[in-house]
Amino acid sequence: LAFAEIRSLASRILAELKSSGAHPETVADAAAMVRKIRGYSSSKKPVTAAAPPVEVNTSDNTVVNRSRSGKRFGYITVNFGKLIQTLSSEPAYQPAIPELQVANLTEKLAHLQSVNEVMVNKVTAWSMARLERDAFFYQGSDSLHSTAMAVKQQIKATFGAQSEAARLASKIPFTKLYF
Repeated sequence: LAFAEIRSLASRILAELKSSGAHPETVADAAAMVRKIRGYSSSKKPVTAAAPPVEVNTSDNTVVNRSRSGKRFGYITVNFGKLIQTLSSEPAYQPAIPELQVANLTEKLAHLQSVNEVMVNKVTAWSMARLERDAFFYQGSDSLHSTAMAVKQQIKATFGAQSEAARLASKIPFTKLYF
């Protein structure tokens, strides 16, 4: 919810900056930051655009796609900070609306940064919990998957491979994740 209004706030800031008679280069810089905050690129991409850039992490051979839109909360926070720096350097920017004043925008930025940090910590904890869960279910000889496969084999050994119990046990799906 903290980031919900930031896009419209950025547009209001840009309108206020334009109306203040600021230097055209400052307005252009601010407009670029507003585009980034809103998730727009500076130019339209062709219809036959190539796939987004891919980075390969050599430590575990996983493939990571990088976002081009900049809509992630961390990017928004950084770009909002750059917008505030641009406003601070412009002496003509003196809005009458308290919400658009640099001091209040700086407070808003601090709040966004703290909310983003809390979310990063929560997502990290959630990811670690998922890794632990996956290890319990799928890794090692004592995992749930290995135990289930051993039980199926034991049913075949006890009742016979053609028995009704073995046929029913073989229909129970267990999928092993490979990571």
